[in-house]
Amino acid sequence: MKTFFAFVFIGFLGLVILGCSDATDQVVAPVDKASTVNSNGSLDKDNGIIHSVTGNANIWVYEKMGVLTINARQYADETVKGNMHLVTTALNPKGEKVHYEVVALKIYPDFEDGTAALYWVQVISVSNTDYEWMMGKYFVSFLVDNGEGVNATSPDMCGGILGPYESIDMNITPEDILEALPDWYVPIAVGNVAIH
Repeated sequence: MKTFFAFVFIGFLGLVILGCSDATDQVVAPVDKASTVNSNGSLDKDNGIIHSVTGNANIWVYEKMGVLTINARQYADETVKGNMHLVTTALNPKGEKVHYEVVALKIYPDFEDGTAALYWVQVISVSNTDYEWMMGKYFVSFLVDNGEGVNATSPDMCGGILGPYESIDMNITPEDILEALPDWYVPIAVGNVAIH
């Protein structure tokens, strides 16, 4: 039952964002180096952002709306920093929250009609003790950015989420997720994701 719940819950979570890049097939996994921040709180130019995935997105799950927010950055020193939040009344009627840290990114610049970003997250907090089994576990999903405004070729899309895993496996691709969870590859109903 936990496995089924993980796929469904995670499938919903797999909603949101990642974006466009000139890099092809670049993998960034977590490293111990911290980002360099200067005295005014901004990033030093030599440690600037090379990819970003941002957005707020809503999707329909079991005829109810869920909200996913993501904000992740990949830096020149190959660190990945970011967070994701998920609130869904479809799977959690009381509006429980799960907080994820984004720990790895891989960009696919030519995925179907847009740019896909595969992202790995680690669960760092849950608001309901029923989900404590998720703490510290890893999950993987992807988002597709199909352009902005008049340049959009079709709606942005989100894939399901696979997990839980004990560690990150960057051999998993968006195609693997599509094959495992084809019904969870859905358009974003409201909102936008951007991959830069």
